Amino acid sequence: MLGKQHLLFGTVTGIATVITLNQLGVIDETGMYEFTGMAMLGSLLPDIDMTTSTIGRILKPVSFILSKSIGHRTYTHDVFLNIILCVISMLYMKNNYMMYLPLATGLWFGIFGHLLLDSFTVNGLPVLYLFNKKNIHILPYRLRVYSSEDNAKYLTVLLIAVGIGINLLVLKNTVGLTF
Repeated sequence: MLGKQHLLFGTVTGIATVITLNQLGVIDETGMYEFTGMAMLGSLLPDIDMTTSTIGRILKPVSFILSKSIGHRTYTHDVFLNIILCVISMLYMKNNYMMYLPLATGLWFGIFGHLLLDSFTVNGLPVLYLFNKKNIHILPYRLRVYSSEDNAKYLTVLLIAVGIGINLLVLKNTVGLTF
């Protein structure tokens, strides 16, 4: 997927999710902005290993080093490694959990959203790159998308709609949202 598709997905689904979290009393208004901002950053972050990516062009020196040392779609796209880092970051901030909750959860929300979108592409996703370099695919070959094709844009919009729908269902079943 392209940077603008990742950013759109992270922003819109992040806003929908943070509204739900606010309605459930999990996050306050200030936290809503923090969560959304970090979801936007997280939606771009896994592509920091590519110098031509949206975030790679902004953080060129870091991107250059990562591009030359590890390559694209390796460790930064490893789902298992990201889960481990997510758990470590949550454990690390346990003493100041409420202070950092919107920041950390927003960042990881964006990162895992990025990985979800990439799992629908022809290249797939290295779920266990630390142990096995093979990429996995969610869709059968004929349905996989190339990042620059219109189908990738349509898929992004469809997944955004699913994300919003899930949040609406949560609100309907918890705070009695009617529609």
